Formats: sequence, structure tokens, C-alpha cells
Amino acid sequence: MELVSAAAGSVVINSIIHHLGIALVDVRTGEEFFDRLFLGYLGMDKERTTEAAAAWKGRGSRICLYPLRVGAVPGALQHLAFTARSAGEVDAFPAWAVRNGIVITTAPRLYLEYGADYYAVFFSGPERLRLELVYLSEPDGAQAL
Repeated sequence: MELVSAAAGSVVINSIIHHLGIALVDVRTGEEFFDRLFLGYLGMDKERTTEAAAAWKGRGSRICLYPLRVGAVPGALQHLAFTARSAGEVDAFPAWAVRNGIVITTAPRLYLEYGADYYAVFFSGPERLRLELVYLSEPDGAQAL
């Protein structure tokens, strides 16, 4: 991710992902889950939307929640990874997750097969959606916790 000056005095994050849409059967439960995660831990903001059931933005990302379309497969997304601002944020996540009813599926650890400093924790979201919080030493301009 690269910081790019858009106009005098402003900075935007130049990210390859503009937004991500997640479709679930139970949108209300999904929204409650992601409110806890995005607002309560990852520091994102709730975004007003007319096209999606719910949306969040922050740290260079937008994530939208949609009702599952007829005939679509729930949880078809293989997994979704969120950027941690530090390895400490990855380490602190399991305790926060347990207090918030989130199931950790793989404890924080280094994944050398993905890179020399790929440090992540995996957890389950609504409808068994596989989620990940990962720290890499790539700078993105966000302050560490």
C-alpha cells in the first residue's frame, strides 16, 4: 500500500482493494458480529449506505454486507484477511475475541511459508466465514497500537 498525495494537504491510501462485499443469510447477526470486530477492535467507522445492508470503512478499506441472493452459496469467500497495525495487535486479539464471543481457530503464529514476517491469527465469522488478522512489516501509514 502506498500513500499518495491527492491534493495540497491531503493524503489517501492507494490500495488495490476498493471494497469487499460479503453475502450472508442472517444479515442482522452478521452486522452485529462485524460491528464488534470493525468498530470495537479494528478502529473502522460505520458507513451510511443505501446499496448494502451495512458498511464499514477505515484503514484503506471498505467492507459491505449484503443479503445472500437466491441460489448463492453462503460463505463462498475462501477467507478474508484484515491488516493488523502491529504484531502486538495480533497477539492481543484472541483475548478480545473470547470476550466478544468470537472463536479463534488458529492461535497467533508466524507463517514462514507466506513470508519472513507473516504473523497471523485465524478466527471464525458468521456462517463459518474464515477470517484472519495479519501483521506484515509493510508500512501503510497507520499508527501502531
